Amino acid sequence: MRLLRSAPVLFLFKAKGPGRGWWGPPNGDHLPSSGHIETRDQARDYWREHLGGKTADLVVHSGGRKIPIRVRFDANNPDAYTDSIGADGNKLNQRCFSEKRAHAMHKIIRVIEHPRRRIRNHNADLLLEAAVGGEHYTVVLIWRDAAKLYEFHSAHFKGVAEVQ
Repeated sequence: MRLLRSAPVLFLFKAKGPGRGWWGPPNGDHLPSSGHIETRDQARDYWREHLGGKTADLVVHSGGRKIPIRVRFDANNPDAYTDSIGADGNKLNQRCFSEKRAHAMHKIIRVIEHPRRRIRNHNADLLLEAAVGGEHYTVVLIWRDAAKLYEFHSAHFKGVAEVQ
């Protein structure tokens, strides 16, 4: 992976074995686990340290093809660890911390690069992880034609029936 422009450096070391070197643990995951996060502040710190404010060259493996893309992660986008839908299913006036989303943030790069399914909708791509417990972990990227890159929009869980 090659970082672009003046983005902060993400590499700590080259992976030995599977993985592409972005944090490069032996199991091939790209980011350290976010499973320990308990608060919105911890989630925001994790986001800013590992993704926020960075632009990355990634490769989407889809339909037997390798598709190189650039993805920009806004430093202040809380959608990977907050939700705007309450437990009752109604839209909230403001975003609230979602421990479930926060615990899944370490999957974002892996889902982008190795989606189980990819759905295109005009200028958006939905990249889905394999369903677990009736839900897909879904990463939404928006194409920004002027910048010639994708912008991370959100990562959330979608019921299997919602993406049939």
